[in-house]
Amino acid sequence: MTAISLRDLVGARLGIAVRAAICVAFCVSFGATFGVPVGVADGAALGVTTGVVVGVVVGAPSRRRQSESPRRLMGGFPRGAKAIRTCPIAAVPHWNSSKQPRMNIAMKFLCHQAMAAIGKKTFRFPFGAYFYLTFRCNMRCSYCDGGSGESFPEMVSSEITPGEWRRVMAAVRPHTDVLLLSGGEPLVYDGFREVVADARKMGFSFISLNTNGLLLEPAITESLDAIIVSLDSLDRKKSDLLWNRSGATDRVLRTLEMLSGRAQPSVMVNSVILPENIPDVEEVLNFCIKHGFTFSAGPALDRTRPVPGLSGNPDFQKLIRKIIAAKRAGHRIAATVDYLKSVSRFRSFDCHPLLVWRVYPDGSLVYPCSRQNRTIGSLVSGENPETLFRTAAGGEFFINDCREACPLSCYMDTSFMIQRPLGLLREGFFRLRSFSSGHRLLY
Repeated sequence: MTAISLRDLVGARLGIAVRAAICVAFCVSFGATFGVPVGVADGAALGVTTGVVVGVVVGAPSRRRQSESPRRLMGGFPRGAKAIRTCPIAAVPHWNSSKQPRMNIAMKFLCHQAMAAIGKKTFRFPFGAYFYLTFRCNMRCSYCDGGSGESFPEMVSSEITPGEWRRVMAAVRPHTDVLLLSGGEPLVYDGFREVVADARKMGFSFISLNTNGLLLEPAITESLDAIIVSLDSLDRKKSDLLWNRSGATDRVLRTLEMLSGRAQPSVMVNSVILPENIPDVEEVLNFCIKHGFTFSAGPALDRTRPVPGLSGNPDFQKLIRKIIAAKRAGHRIAATVDYLKSVSRFRSFDCHPLLVWRVYPDGSLVYPCSRQNRTIGSLVSGENPETLFRTAAGGEFFINDCREACPLSCYMDTSFMIQRPLGLLREGFFRLRSFSSGHRLLY
């Protein structure tokens, strides 16, 4: 078996001028989309790697070439392409506070894109890690579903201490410096502030919080890079009924008023779409446009499928079209156009669930995804997560044979970003137009 050459991958049908234009545009759009500075060396690597990705897609390689492994693929690059030599699969050392991850997020995207182009999926090079600090919550939302038919507060799990979370962070930190804190409601976890402080000491450069906003305080917001706050309706009575918490909507709106106008942290407002609140979600969209918040919305799920009444609903499809129009008009919409178009009709997609790792409240590593609610071992003991993934997958790559195609942006949108390079390019230009240079919000 021989390595695939650069000429084989790029293919004769893509002109040099077109490749160059696309590569330059990628370099610009990555910086805008992910808040990552792209220097000269990375720019060269991005250019070459993007040429490879586009060449694989446009050049239509033969069946024999598609069977080549990414290890051989990456080994076939010229040695002068400095940053691309980080792409071969290799052991990653244990965490050291003085070291950054092997690749920045832009390079990770391009490595995953190259693998997607030849039909491979790897658990390596995660874009970030979700830590579910707790499944407990101080609300009882009517639509809450953890994937198994139970709401998060109904899911039983022990909770590790902040000291044990430090050991989990030490295991994860060599692979990513992006940390996404979620739940349940993560702010009901007693050691929340200690976890954030420890994450900073360990070198996590981006820390995001997904919260209902009831317990959010200025001291907490100042320690974070991004905050995602839930808001499903501006109608206080209707919203309180959805959340089963009297007075909750007033408190959330006061929290958003506190966050309005701040450059940091970045603030996203997320709405869950139900058949009965479609007009309300449009009002939340307009509220976000007025106050400068990033807007995100997704369908309520029953396990892995949309709740009854959304699929084929013309009002739902009309709402999605309005969200797309707002994005194209230059307003801050988090989801990509590809995701919004697909979710409007709940189209199936090829899910890559391990682009972001997930750790449950007891310190166990999720495989392959949270909707299946399966874990493969604890990180509290210092186990290398890649070792656990490799054992579960039976090798360096895994096959995701689930055909549920959950319409969640954290799975569908990230999968699209690696499978559709031009869609990611378009998203970069949207964010160049809509977001300030200092704005950091990954999803």
